[in-house]
Amino acid sequence: MKTGNFQVFKPRNQRFLGPENQQRFSRLQKSLNMVKRSKIDIVIDILNTITESKGRIKPTHLMYRSNLSHIQMKRYLSELLEKELVEEEEERKKKKRIRITKKGRDFLAEILRMKEFQKTFGL
Repeated sequence: MKTGNFQVFKPRNQRFLGPENQQRFSRLQKSLNMVKRSKIDIVIDILNTITESKGRIKPTHLMYRSNLSHIQMKRYLSELLEKELVEEEEERKKKKRIRITKKGRDFLAEILRMKEFQKTFGL
């Protein structure tokens, strides 16, 4: 990742850092606002990605554009499917696409409105 005139390298696995370097890395992450996404932020990213793709997207494309691992994507998709925010539609043989439902669009609009409210009042 590039920041200003220098480049910050993020190690793939923090376990390999010594204890003193882990603390430095954590402080660096916080100072660069590199915090982990919350669950709701990931759900927003997933729903936004589907919406930006004309309401339908292939699972692999969703995974890459939402910056998720395969395991994460499966976990979040199963929850979104269960809550009927998205649905799977099958095309031809085994080709699947994920489609956002009306309930999902309404949820996304409300959660973005709440996020904006939160940002406006500094909460």
